[in-house]
Amino acid sequence: MTSKLRAAFLMTAPKHWTGRTSYLQNLLEAIRQCAAPVEVCLLIQGKPDSLPWGDYDTFVKKYSLREYPRGVRFVNRVVSRLLGYDVLLARALRMIPGGVDLIFPKDYYVEPQTATLYWIPDFQHVHLPEMFTADDIRSRDLGFRLGIRRATLTVLSSRDAQKDFCRFAPDYADKARVMSFVAYVPRWVYSTSPRSVVVHHGLPERFFYLPNQYWKHKNHMIVLEALQMLKERGVRPFVVCTGIPGDPRNPAHFDELVKKISHWDLQDQIALLGLVPREDVFLLIRQSICVINPSLFEGWSTSVEEAKSIGKRVLLSDLAVHREQDPPMATYFDPHSSEDLADRMAETWADATSGPDLELEHRAQSELPMRMQRYAATFVSIARDAVGIARGR
Repeated sequence: MTSKLRAAFLMTAPKHWTGRTSYLQNLLEAIRQCAAPVEVCLLIQGKPDSLPWGDYDTFVKKYSLREYPRGVRFVNRVVSRLLGYDVLLARALRMIPGGVDLIFPKDYYVEPQTATLYWIPDFQHVHLPEMFTADDIRSRDLGFRLGIRRATLTVLSSRDAQKDFCRFAPDYADKARVMSFVAYVPRWVYSTSPRSVVVHHGLPERFFYLPNQYWKHKNHMIVLEALQMLKERGVRPFVVCTGIPGDPRNPAHFDELVKKISHWDLQDQIALLGLVPREDVFLLIRQSICVINPSLFEGWSTSVEEAKSIGKRVLLSDLAVHREQDPPMATYFDPHSSEDLADRMAETWADATSGPDLELEHRAQSELPMRMQRYAATFVSIARDAVGIARGR
């Protein structure tokens, strides 16, 4: 019988980026649901106010969860560089009896036989440098190069990102591994009426759903432009948006969106709900006529994966990675053409009905276990490869 891998997973609760938390939780659910040969120890930086899919106490019971000391990040970074290892992480790992074989996501650790998997979500700053300051670009370049060099292996979410990796760090191309995450959907989602979320948020029954953060590259503006065009044609669809109302790189962006809504008098056609519980996200997907992702760049879209796992048609910007995700019933549009999006929205608004798509949901439910199994198996394969490398085989 193959022995279990002992893996430490590092989870943080970032203020502006919930995607990292969702990414790890999808992976942990795949490991748990598929009984993968991995002994999980979840290290969390302090006790966050909330966690998707359950509260803190639930997570304590589900996983071997330990609090990863917060410390002061700048002080820890300086001290760690002087000593050659992550001081706070070392302290947290000493609390784990027997130690671990692998740390994820992490670029390096001082113990030579402990493998590390470094995760790069995407290379957005290479493709869209206008979204970043010069300092941000330099910082990302340096951080990525250090992480790639120091880690045992680097995990990427798509073949598209792997191509970027090989262009960015060709000398380390053999370190790249692709692990496309799959969104886990709890069973209760299908036994709960999605109309409850409509009542709770005071929404119309028919709407497009855009569940992206309000970051500039997520391209909400093109949706507003499309709504304005459709309004002039006498077509008035409704759009529901959720996500943290802010963009750390472009602080004025959310206010610009609000001003555009007011200027074009679209208040009765759009709802900006802010960050909502994950349960509401699932139900909003089910109730919507369609999920929209107009993003200018993605590493592997969470909103696309969630729609794919639940069983909902999607309207997507025509990106290589969206094509790679290949969700059923997808319609693609030029992310730089509001007219193209307006045409696609008009067609969907005329044809699609609100509420669950029973045929797509049945297909999604039947395919999800195998998709989760492949996801878990891919992680185990990459992890064993990394452990073998770290131990010199």
